[in-house]
Order: sequence, then C-alpha cells, then structure tokens
Amino acid sequence: MDLEKLTLRRATLDDLDSLRGIWALAKLNVEDLEKRFTEFQIAIDENDSIVATIGLYHTNHQGLIHSEVYVDLDWEPALRAKLSQRIMVLAKNYGVLRLWTQSSVSFWRDQGWKDPDFKSLQSLPPIFGHPHAGWLTIPLINDSLAAVEKQFEILAQAQRENSEKSKEQARRLKMFAAGLVIALTLGMLALAGYAYLMFTRKSGRKSNSSAW
Repeated sequence: MDLEKLTLRRATLDDLDSLRGIWALAKLNVEDLEKRFTEFQIAIDENDSIVATIGLYHTNHQGLIHSEVYVDLDWEPALRAKLSQRIMVLAKNYGVLRLWTQSSVSFWRDQGWKDPDFKSLQSLPPIFGHPHAGWLTIPLINDSLAAVEKQFEILAQAQRENSEKSKEQARRLKMFAAGLVIALTLGMLALAGYAYLMFTRKSGRKSNSSAW
C-alpha cells in the first residue's frame, strides 16, 4: 500500500455495500451502522478499495470515536494515525470541545488521551454509554476546557434567570392588567350609579313641580 496515494473522505451511499462487508468481518452491528454511515470517514487505497474506516458521532459539543476497522492489520498503526488526524480536524469544525473513545489501543494514550476525571465525566452524553465503561478522552481546545465549560454554565444559568424574570414580569403585568380592568369596571359602575341617582332626583323634582 502506498500511503502517498491514500484518499481520506467521508463515506457516501456508494460505499455502503463495501462498508457492510467490512463491518460484518469485524463483527460489528451492521444493521445499526448502515443507518449511520454518514458518520464514517474512510481510507481508500490506490486500487480504490476501502482499507480502513472510523466513525465520529457528535452531540452537545462532545464527540465519540467509534467502530474502527482496519482491513490489513499490518497497516493499522499508519492508517489510524492518518484517520485520527482527519477526525480531530473535523471534530473542531463541528464545534466539538472534547472527544471520547473506548478503544484500548495504546496509540490514543501516546497522543495525549487520558482517563477522564470526575468533572470530565459530567460532560459525557448518556447516549455515548455508561460513564464507567473504560473511557479515554481529550480536549480539543488550547485554552482551559474547564473555563470554557464554566462559561457555558454561566450563559445557561443567565438564560434560565432571564426566563424566570420574564415569567415573573409577565405574571405581574397580568395582575396589573386584571386590577386595572376591575378598577375601571368599578369606576364605570360607580359613575352609572351616580348618574342614575341624579336622574331619579331630577325626575322627583319635576313630579313635585307638576303637582303644584
């Protein structure tokens, strides 16, 4: 295999038949993965054959590397290095702040991946799996990830507080409007009562004058 002639790209519908065969040989869940084939990046050799594939799923600024398959194990280290570089770039473009994998291959630790601490595990999406399932993780930003995550928390809290303030303002406005309606209604009733009283007094006076 000539690595200089290797092509890396996203899987398309045309690749699905080949991917099914590769996933089946690797004893992966073909039925599940074929519905998610757009998550996969593939490596194609000079013979236009898929020689490696790796999945990247992302949600809530967290990315999951999954379902690695290498057709020729002799080329696995070199192909993993190529695909992992592409995955890192794509993940950053997607806005992913942290990547996760359950792979036990030493390559990932050599690249700076570490066992997650308690705080990191708080950001692990439940859809990825159990928090104690042997994860490795790596942040994808140069600044402190904790600081960025804290900013998200602050923004989220501010949004919640603004929402609560808006609800309280709306509730007070409704109460004021209801009070205003009641006051106007009572005022109109009082005015109507006063007008009626004045009318009856005038009518009484006219009746007395007629009697004389």
